[in-house]
Amino acid sequence: YLDLSNNELQHIPRSENDQYSNLVKLALSNNQIHRLALTDIRAYPRLQQLDLSSNRLQYVDMLLVHHLKNLKQLFLNSNMLRTLTNNITFPNNFHLKLSSNPLECDCRLRWLRNALHRVEYPIYHDDPQCETPKALADKKIVALRDEQFVCGPIISKPDLTVLIATTGEVATLRCDVSCLRFTVLSIK
Repeated sequence: YLDLSNNELQHIPRSENDQYSNLVKLALSNNQIHRLALTDIRAYPRLQQLDLSSNRLQYVDMLLVHHLKNLKQLFLNSNMLRTLTNNITFPNNFHLKLSSNPLECDCRLRWLRNALHRVEYPIYHDDPQCETPKALADKKIVALRDEQFVCGPIISKPDLTVLIATTGEVATLRCDVSCLRFTVLSIK
């Protein structure tokens, strides 16, 4: 067990040798860590519990759950996560803490709702809630329906910071709008 909480760390400690290879629990709460990628966890192959609560996480590659074969508890609560990458399936009896994050409940988080909603193999979680969009603010993710996880159009802003025009002169600004498209591979 290694507890490195409250150390103002900005990155997860890495090792070129095997010094962390037998580590089962790693506590990194209350630090300044911004991201968690697969390269960050390679030094910890036997990890069962990873606590990254109360950091500044903005990005987590959820494929780490599959790469850390023994992982049973993942604490990501009280961070700055708006979404989570990768549509994954959690192992049986997995414990996930995700509350107190500014989650944006759009089409990118639909997979999480479905993963948390499994009946046959429970996922123990702390009822994460949506912060945006406004219509879903403060609603628990598991209480929402699939069709509520919608992605709207993406509007690009002009690369212009200042436009000077005189009265009566025509000024034209261009912005592009595009929609995210997803292909449904199977419906259950």
